[in-house]
Amino acid sequence: MFFSLAALPLATALLGAAPQLPADPAAAVEAGRTAGRTLLVFRDARACAIPLLRARCRTDVDAFIGARTDADFQSIPKVGKHPITGLRAFIDTGDRDALDLTLVYLNETQATTEQWATDARASALYDAGITVVLFPAAAGNPVMQYLSLGALLDLGDHASLVPAGALPIALPTPAPSSGPLPVPGAQKMMPDVLGFTARLDTAIDGMYPPPSLFGGAFAHRPLTDAQLGVASITILELIDSPDWLAQTDSQEFVHAFISAAETQLPGVPAAPLATLQSATRVDEHFDHDKANAAHGAAIAALFVTLPADRKRRILLGQFASQLSYNAAVYRDPAAGATFRRIIGSFSDLDGSITGFASARAQATMISATDWPAQYRLGNQLVALILNSGAP
Repeated sequence: MFFSLAALPLATALLGAAPQLPADPAAAVEAGRTAGRTLLVFRDARACAIPLLRARCRTDVDAFIGARTDADFQSIPKVGKHPITGLRAFIDTGDRDALDLTLVYLNETQATTEQWATDARASALYDAGITVVLFPAAAGNPVMQYLSLGALLDLGDHASLVPAGALPIALPTPAPSSGPLPVPGAQKMMPDVLGFTARLDTAIDGMYPPPSLFGGAFAHRPLTDAQLGVASITILELIDSPDWLAQTDSQEFVHAFISAAETQLPGVPAAPLATLQSATRVDEHFDHDKANAAHGAAIAALFVTLPADRKRRILLGQFASQLSYNAAVYRDPAAGATFRRIIGSFSDLDGSITGFASARAQATMISATDWPAQYRLGNQLVALILNSGAP
């Protein structure tokens, strides 16, 4: 959900003085990405229930909010009693009832006057880092794209302070005669603001790539199968939140999964995987239902050629991730029962991952509506699969 740029003073007042930005260029960009991703959390927290994104969500929120408490946000219209602790409770325990949705009012952020005065290079990269998150999240909708440009316009307003070579592409010369654009002030910067933003995003991500969603290569079998299961369901869960799926790291994750499936699962037909790649590209043509259908077809194609033991290992990874996501987002007792029954029945990973058997045994002891326990167990199983049993 977006509001006009007039909401920015509210965000600035609530967040108060900003910390000093890191001098390292890559770190300054990542600090901007952290701020941008936190705004996405405020806008759509569902993605934080995805086990693969959960830890990063909490780190981002903590970095952006700092030491501020619920009391610091009470001036937001219609705010609940626990906007910050409720958000953290959702991320940590899957408690969706704790969420206060009023944090969507904090829809813009940018480098502060103090940050510009202290380090103009870091401030420029910080604004660029915010932009490379919020601009793709607009999914090609021009109105939403313009409304995502607060940090970019701030960069334009301070163009004279930006050191030469600070950005991978040069800021264009302002064109006052270009006529008005949908966002007041945008014409100060350039006539082709959307085209420039797209080029800047590509250049920033190329020079300072975002960290991978999954830090390592897919391990050797049997862990490969379970990890591919987690990855495949992570993509399905990301489809629910296109603003998250649009991010460069998510798009690269989809590509990594498809590449791994092609190399690790011999005989899988290429066409359904190619369709999945295309259907999960987030732009003005993105269609949630078509992306879901493409995902289902790709997973069905994976299973056609695989022996039963490999299918079970993939299902263990899939259902572990779905157990957590369902507990926090959908709370469907029938689906949860299916996930827990399969997890409790398949022992294929017990000998490969230390602690997996004892964790898996909990699945049959959790009640149908004990959502916190299901959320914890799903996250525990996914962590064991991804970390190969390491803490």
